Amino acid sequence: MLHKYTISLTCALLISQITYSQQMVMGPNIGQSPVLWLNFIAPEGIKTTIYPGNNRQFSLPEKQMVGMRPGYVYRFKMNHIPGNPEAELYPTLEVRGSLQMPKVANPLNFPAPIKVNKLEIESALKGNLITKVIYLEDSEKAESVTTTIENPIESYVPADSNLVQDARNRGRIMVIFRMGGKTISEQELQANSIPGTVQLEGEKYLPAPKFPPIIPCESFAFFDPKLGPRFSKAELIYDGGDQIPKAGYDNQGTLQGVNPEDTIAQYTDTSGKKRIARSNRVILSAPRFAILAQETVWANVNTVQTFNEQKATITDSQYRTNTPSLQARAMNHLNSFKGDLRLKGTENTVGLGEIHRLEILRAQTLDLIVRESINSESTMSARDKQKVAFKRQTENVKKFSSSLGLRENDGIEGTSVVARIQNGAEVIKANVQTREIVITEDEACEIETDKPLSLLKLADKPTAKVGEIVTFTLRYTNLGSKPMSDIAVTDSLATRLEYVQSSAVSDRDAVFTIQKNESGSLVLHWEITGKLMPKEYGIIRFQARVR
Repeated sequence: MLHKYTISLTCALLISQITYSQQMVMGPNIGQSPVLWLNFIAPEGIKTTIYPGNNRQFSLPEKQMVGMRPGYVYRFKMNHIPGNPEAELYPTLEVRGSLQMPKVANPLNFPAPIKVNKLEIESALKGNLITKVIYLEDSEKAESVTTTIENPIESYVPADSNLVQDARNRGRIMVIFRMGGKTISEQELQANSIPGTVQLEGEKYLPAPKFPPIIPCESFAFFDPKLGPRFSKAELIYDGGDQIPKAGYDNQGTLQGVNPEDTIAQYTDTSGKKRIARSNRVILSAPRFAILAQETVWANVNTVQTFNEQKATITDSQYRTNTPSLQARAMNHLNSFKGDLRLKGTENTVGLGEIHRLEILRAQTLDLIVRESINSESTMSARDKQKVAFKRQTENVKKFSSSLGLRENDGIEGTSVVARIQNGAEVIKANVQTREIVITEDEACEIETDKPLSLLKLADKPTAKVGEIVTFTLRYTNLGSKPMSDIAVTDSLATRLEYVQSSAVSDRDAVFTIQKNESGSLVLHWEITGKLMPKEYGIIRFQARVR
């Protein structure tokens, strides 16, 4: 027994040290928040009281958030319940993890929802146990459902299922909430609180906790001590690029392999060959929480057994039932209703490839890129260089295309040069109709290059809350010296991005269509009118709501 105890203690210390190192060894841009911010959502009128330690207590006003250190068990009080003002509940919280966010994001803006409704409170007052697991949804397993911070995804599971394992299969567990059970005194609530573990909104810092954590961190993992831990993908939304399988043309010339999150452009070069350009990948920090709930029914069963004139009474026996609550039955009804639609082929009838919406976009003047995405100092430097270079190129092109320089081509329309300079990010265009040239101080020579089309994707913000709108900008540029035609840009949105209707604009005339993709979002497709001359570019902009 002594050896087993020594081994267990050694393993516990090792895990504690590794977990502590994991929190300390982080990349320069992403770090783990010391607390997990919680948003308490309850029916109107209910009073929630927390106990930060040091014989303090604090009643949360409406929409008040609280930061709690992971690794501890917290107990709070709920009273002033409508319809039963003298009743009191004492739920518990096991905080098992916190967010891993980039430095530009504030974890306070992404609280985990602790949500209870009237039916759950009534059930807990009858002696039943309500258990909820709040988990951070894996972006690759996310559901295509529109949510808000106050109304997260919440599902009930049967009482005989493993609630924690089901939640772990869907994402990373952050909090386990339990409501129901015995009533405890105010002295016990104060005695169970640990100073240095609760941070109130508005407090600038949190002191060190009085006691070490007692619950293992849910995000525990081994990692290289030099490279540090891998960045968590649960807090991120990926969009853009070209994921496997790669986009390409089949033997019939049909485009294949455009997956959700992919952003590509199609074009035809001067030889008539179809080509594909792939964008960069955009990463948006937008964690989304979801809830799995379970109801365990308790009943006071009084039975009397007789053993040789001796009587024994058995009370307070616990049993589980597969009969769901009203809320669970309502949820199952909705799920079955959705299943019927799928089985009948409603979505398959709509199908991929059938156009849901078609718009004719007229050209609009658009900025080059979003100003928030550029460093101001480097922008000013690039702007000055662009002005000098463009002025020199304009003078040389005019000189080269003038009647003195091209006397034998008097009957040919000369080269037209167009310049447009705006405040902020510079928009500079050179439209050379005859040929693209490079002028040096000594000589002028023609260049005949056939470089590919480039496609750049940008977002106007690095982070976004659920329900917030993000503006995306697509810029396609002809890097070669020959015109391109049949340009089409396709953006298949990620599951958690919902296109905002009528938000798509283009600086060139385009035909815009919308289709469904297999992730439950949409495929946006622009067919650009006309040719794209050498060194010219086009800009497309649209908005998407984070869900």
